[in-house]
Amino acid sequence: MQTCPGSIVLVSDAPDILTALREIFRESGWYMREARAISELPQLFNERSPSVILTDDFLPDGGWLDVLAMAGAICPEARILVTGKLSDYALWAEVLNRGGFDVLAQPLDSVEVLRVASSALLSSHWKAGRAS
Repeated sequence: MQTCPGSIVLVSDAPDILTALREIFRESGWYMREARAISELPQLFNERSPSVILTDDFLPDGGWLDVLAMAGAICPEARILVTGKLSDYALWAEVLNRGGFDVLAQPLDSVEVLRVASSALLSSHWKAGRAS
């Protein structure tokens, strides 16, 4: 089994966003899984708990708050990153105040995505270690 930096679930119904994220994380060795809607998440979470979940702010069957709630119930150590075309201070403040980890503005910058995801991964491992 190959060692990888972390496990990430990408949640987006935007083909261009998924393509960009696949390239960013594949080159860095992350274990990736994808969902195009919130309804697909329980099966992914049950297969292997992710360290990081990167989700669009709006999805066909809900939004990032729904992803946050589901993750909190099934895999509470996972860190939630939110991305959106209208990422601004208000979204960033709401994400942080409600328990998300950070917001990534679009268009996505690969260096920033990896920096934030790596920080989220470390935070997830720290939280998991404190829980044991």
